[in-house]
Amino acid sequence: MDAKPLDVARNYLRRGWMPIPVPSKSKNPGFRGWQQFVIKETDLPVYFNGQPQNIGVLLGEPSSGLVDVDLDCHAAVTLAPIFLPHTSAVFGRNSRRRSHWLYYSNLTTRKFRDPLIEQPADKTEGDKAMLVELRSSGGQTIFPGSVHESGEAITWDEAGDLARVESKELASAAARLAAATLLARRWPPEGSRQDAALALAGGLLRGGWSEDETAHFIEATCVAAGDEETRSRIQTACYTLRKLSAGASATGWPTLAKIIDPRIVDKVREWLDLRGNEAPEHTSEAANQSAWPELHPAALYGVAGDFVRLVEPHSEADPVALLVQFLIAFGNLVGRGAHFVAEADKHFTNLFAVLVGGTGTGRKGTAWGQAKRIFEALDEAWARECIAGGMSSGEGLIYNVRDAVHSTKPIKADGHATGVDGVVITDKGVEDKRLLVFESEFASVLRAQGREGNTLSMVIRNLWDTGDARSMVKNSPTRTTGAHVSIIGHITKDELRACLDAVESVNGYVNRFLWVCTRRSKFLPRGGQLSTVDFAPLLRRLRESVDHTREVGEMSFDEAAGAMWDAAYVGLETGRTGLLGKVTQRASPYVLRLSCLYALLDCAGTVRREHLGAALALWKYCEDSARYIFGERTGDRLADDILNALRGAEGDGLTRTDISNLFGRNVNAGRIGGALASLAEAGLAYSRSERTEHSKRPVERWFVTVGQAITPDEFNEINEVNNEASGLNS
Repeated sequence: MDAKPLDVARNYLRRGWMPIPVPSKSKNPGFRGWQQFVIKETDLPVYFNGQPQNIGVLLGEPSSGLVDVDLDCHAAVTLAPIFLPHTSAVFGRNSRRRSHWLYYSNLTTRKFRDPLIEQPADKTEGDKAMLVELRSSGGQTIFPGSVHESGEAITWDEAGDLARVESKELASAAARLAAATLLARRWPPEGSRQDAALALAGGLLRGGWSEDETAHFIEATCVAAGDEETRSRIQTACYTLRKLSAGASATGWPTLAKIIDPRIVDKVREWLDLRGNEAPEHTSEAANQSAWPELHPAALYGVAGDFVRLVEPHSEADPVALLVQFLIAFGNLVGRGAHFVAEADKHFTNLFAVLVGGTGTGRKGTAWGQAKRIFEALDEAWARECIAGGMSSGEGLIYNVRDAVHSTKPIKADGHATGVDGVVITDKGVEDKRLLVFESEFASVLRAQGREGNTLSMVIRNLWDTGDARSMVKNSPTRTTGAHVSIIGHITKDELRACLDAVESVNGYVNRFLWVCTRRSKFLPRGGQLSTVDFAPLLRRLRESVDHTREVGEMSFDEAAGAMWDAAYVGLETGRTGLLGKVTQRASPYVLRLSCLYALLDCAGTVRREHLGAALALWKYCEDSARYIFGERTGDRLADDILNALRGAEGDGLTRTDISNLFGRNVNAGRIGGALASLAEAGLAYSRSERTEHSKRPVERWFVTVGQAITPDEFNEINEVNNEASGLNS
C-alpha cells in the first residue's frame, strides 16, 4: 500500500470519521471498550506508529452518522446497484469488489441472514449465512488502507462523497436487496421456476406493490439466480395483475412456501414488511391498478423499428423509449413542411412526450442518448444548435424561436430629421425555428407552471397547436410564428405523483403530451456490444427519409388507410372519462402526426395502412400508459376522496350521510351529489336504495365497482397490419 496507516487514519479523522487501530490482517480491535474509543489528531502517532496495521472506523454516531452496507455474498454484490441508492463511496477487495457501500444516515444495525444456515459457534470461521448487513452505531468496519485476513488489500472502488439518505429509504432498500438475494440463493430448479415467479408476483401484488415494482423485483431475483427464462418470469407480474383485476384467483405466499421453503418465504415477507398485511385476493390493491402497457409489434415498423431492433440487444433501455424519442428527434429535424390537414388545423411532425419511469431503473436518459447519437451523426449542426433545455417560462421558450423585431425610427440627414420614418431591425431573431426541448427533470416544468403569472402552459399549447405564440410582457414583447418545437420530458413515478395536482390543474396543456411508461428492459452488467453494430445502412435510409421529407407538403391517406381511419376514429374520440379522458383528449391529432412520421420515414408522401397501423399501435401504448399512470383518478379531488373512501368501506358501502361525515359535514350536498354522479358516469361507483328500521324513506348507499378490469377497445385491424408490416420489414 502506498499510504502509511498514520496518513490514512489522519485523512479519515479529517473527514469526520473516528479511526481505530486494529492489528494487521485482522478485523478485531483486540481491546475492551473499543466502541467508546476517541482519538485526537495529535494522538494518532501513538496508535499508528509505522508498524503494519489495519485501520478500522467506528460507525454511526462517532463518525457523523456513517453507515456501512456490508454485502457478504456474490448475489448481494450483483444486486446492490439495482436496489441501493447511489453513493460515491464504495470499497472492497479483489475477490469481492464493491462489497461495502457507505452512506450518512440515522439508523440502527440490522443483519439479514439465510435462515437455512446455522450461525457457526466459532466466529473465526465466518458467517456463511450472512447476506447483507446494515452496520451503524456500536460497530466498526475495516477500511481501505488495511489488509484483509486473506492477505488481499482493501481498496477504494469509488472514493468520492457519501450520499446522505433518509433512514427509512436506506432500510427499505437494504431489505429488498436482502430479500432478492435470499430468493436468488434458494430459487427452485427448472420445472418449478415459473410457478415460483407466479406465486411471488401474487404475494407482492396483493401486498400493495405496483406491477412495475413487482416485475423489477422478480427480474432482479432471476438475474442473480442465473434463470435463463428471466423475460418470461417478468411477464408473470402483468399476467397475475390481469387475473387479480378481473376478480380471478392467483397463487401467492402459501404456494411459494411449498415450492421453496416456508422459512425462506417467512423471512422474505418479514424483511419486506408483508407479513399479515396483504389484502385479500378479491380486494387486492392491485385490482385497482391498470396493468403495465404492452407495445404491439406493429409499432416497430420501418426505419424506426429497425433502429430499435439494432440497439435493443445492446442496451438496457426500454424499446418504447428508444422508439418514441427516435420519432420525436426525426420529426423535429425534418422541420415544418410535411403536414396533415384536419378540418382547419394543420398537424406538423413535432411531438411532445413525457417518459415516466423509476430513477435510473427507467433508463429514460439511456434511450435518449442512443437516439440522439444517431441524429448527431446525421446532422451535427441540428444536434448542436436546435436541442436545448431549462424550460421554465413562456417568455424563455418563445425567445429561443423568436421572430425578428422591427421598429420604426425617424430617418435623419446631416443630423436633421427628414420627416420620413424608416424600418430598422433591432433583433435579428432566430432563423432556424426548429427546437427540441429536452427536460431530464420534467417535474420542475410542472412546478414552474404553477407560479403566479407564469405563461408556460399557454405558450406550450400554442406551439403544439399552431407554432405561433407571443409574450405579453410590456417592456419586452416577443413573438414567434411558424415555430417547430418538440419536447421530450423525463420524470419519475414518485415525482409525478407529487405533481398530480399540477397535472390536473393544467390539463389544457398536458393533453398535448404523449405519456409513456418506461422501465429497464434487461440487465447488462458489462454493457452491450453496440460498437460492433453497423449503423451505416440505417443512416443511409434515414438520410434518404430526411431528404424526401423536405420535398413533402400536405399529406393524405390512401384509400385503404382512409377506411382504416374511419373505423378507428370513433374509438379515438370517445370511451375515456375522468383525468384519463382529459390527458388523452388529443388522440386523433396524435395518431395523425404519428402516421405521418411513419410514412415519411418510409419515403412516402401518402399515409398507407401499415403507417396508420403503426401509429395506432403506438398510440394504444401511450393511452395504456396514461391509464397506468393516472389510474382511475377523475380529475376532481372530491370525487377521488370519495372513491378512496368507498374502496376502504369494501362491501359495506357508504350512505350519503357517511360520505358527508367524511368531510366533517363541511361540503354541501350539491357538490357531493355532483362528485357521485361523475363516479357513476365513469363506471367507478354505483348506488342502491335500501330500507332500514329507523328510516321512513329509503337510504341511498354507494359502493365501489369491483371486478371489472379496464381494457380499452383493441383496433381490429392491427394484427392484420402487423402481419403485412413484418413482411415489409424482412
